Amino acid sequence: MEERTPPLDIAADKKTDDKPAVKKRRNWFGSLKIKTSFTFIAFAAAILVILWAIFLIFIFGVYGRMLENDLAAVGDAVAARVPSAIEDVDSLQATLSDHAQRDSVSITVFTVGEDGIPNAPIINIDTFGNSIDTEKPESFDAIIADIDFDDVFVKRGGVGRVSTEMGDYMCYGAKRNVSLNGEHTELYILVAEPDDLFNSQTMILIYALVVITAVVLVGAIISSIFMSDYQIRLLRGFSRNAKRLAEGDFDAEFSGGGYEEYDNLASALNAAKDSIKKTEALQRDMIANVSHDIRTPLTMIRAYAEMLRDMPLDPEKRERTAEIIIAESDRLDALTADILNLSKLQAGVVEFKYEPLYIGELAYATLVEFEIFRTRDGVKFETDIDDNALAVCDSSRIFQVFYNLIINAINYSGDDKTVIVRVKNKENAVRVEVADHGKGIEPDELDNVWDRYYRSAHTKRSAVGSGLGLSICKSILEAHKAEYGVTSELGKGTTFWFELATKND
Repeated sequence: MEERTPPLDIAADKKTDDKPAVKKRRNWFGSLKIKTSFTFIAFAAAILVILWAIFLIFIFGVYGRMLENDLAAVGDAVAARVPSAIEDVDSLQATLSDHAQRDSVSITVFTVGEDGIPNAPIINIDTFGNSIDTEKPESFDAIIADIDFDDVFVKRGGVGRVSTEMGDYMCYGAKRNVSLNGEHTELYILVAEPDDLFNSQTMILIYALVVITAVVLVGAIISSIFMSDYQIRLLRGFSRNAKRLAEGDFDAEFSGGGYEEYDNLASALNAAKDSIKKTEALQRDMIANVSHDIRTPLTMIRAYAEMLRDMPLDPEKRERTAEIIIAESDRLDALTADILNLSKLQAGVVEFKYEPLYIGELAYATLVEFEIFRTRDGVKFETDIDDNALAVCDSSRIFQVFYNLIINAINYSGDDKTVIVRVKNKENAVRVEVADHGKGIEPDELDNVWDRYYRSAHTKRSAVGSGLGLSICKSILEAHKAEYGVTSELGKGTTFWFELATKND
């Protein structure tokens, strides 16, 4: 038995079924929620880092300098209380004790031997203002051992920092030449206090900053989650409604949630939805009307062709029947040409040849085409044409505009069967008007008359033309960048107008 090859679609389905499904990996970091949250938290963290940097600069820079200045001021005040002639050491000690107690500093007054080694302190007062009887307190020995003695007491004077085994100190040093018990001597004054940047006040600030950091980070995380969730809900709403719109559900309504950018996007999408809805309705109308317009001449052609075939006709009836067939064929050909022209114009594939043209001459040439309507149907053509009206345009395309507007005016000319054509010069433009005395157009329909087959859904079908004329006019005029429009008054008539530039831009 001959082996049969399965149909292509079955084979393809089988091949697809045998192929293992590949699950698309989700890019978590690429999601809007993760990116928004990360950005928000990173921004909050950056602010906190800057805040901590400012705090540390303040503590180790500004605040440390403030402590040095405070100690220098205390040291200057202490040195100023040491008289040039000291007769009573106990009285001086009492005076300095007040300073030590009030400013929480230790004060040591001493001399230096010929070997450069400090002697036992003459006055030694702790931070509580109490006198220390120890000959050389450990703190004094530690400070003297590690301090740059010449820099603090001799060369510069002022405040120095020292780190000892007993702790860190800020030290103020001063040297005074005095008379001690009638003997001239160099007296050294050491004012010291613990170098404690992280004291109770700064620890309170640090604790407060830690709490603020925690609160800000937690708040940033929570806020970013809620904000990103809200943004995602809005975007999901856009996506959901877009899918409904793609499926042909025109009840989908886009909303921006109060955000200006989203509101603008929602307005644009709602406008696009309305335009698509309108276009779809027009497309349905156009298909229905084109089908009707094609079927009518085809039916006529078929009926009269069968008549010629099946019935013996005298020469006169045969000629009349043949003329009907030819007329209906011409009508079908005109409809096909209009559809093709409109498609080309809207697709932008038609090339325009712009050149100076006397519009009045073109108007007269177009009216000649309608002589049959004057003689056969009694249509009256009134003209008000400026023979010197010169504009830059494509003559063949503007001829189409004239032709279609005049056909439209004939179809709706009213009982007096009058069509008015005006051509007038304006500043930098030529204005053309084609008017009738018909029933007019409803105000809310004026903006829609240029749409394809719009009239067919609202008024009686045209006696002449394909129903695409005004849409063709619109496409040609827009290609010329011409101003155009329509004015109408119910019961009095309608005027279609357009303006062509006198210079080619």
